[in-house]
Amino acid sequence: CGESGRRCSDRSALAEHRSLHAEERPHICGECGDSFQWSSALSVHLRIHRGETP
Repeated sequence: CGESGRRCSDRSALAEHRSLHAEERPHICGECGDSFQWSSALSVHLRIHRGETP
């Protein structure tokens, strides 16, 4: 990453890392509209809607 110097394993990881600097939140919950920077955070969030413990 040109901004922070972080090295990423591939282009996909770099793109996801760069979204931190831009404060992008492209992963949107279809149930409530909350948005997340990381797909993994959305996955954890979706457990709430399924009645599972996050």
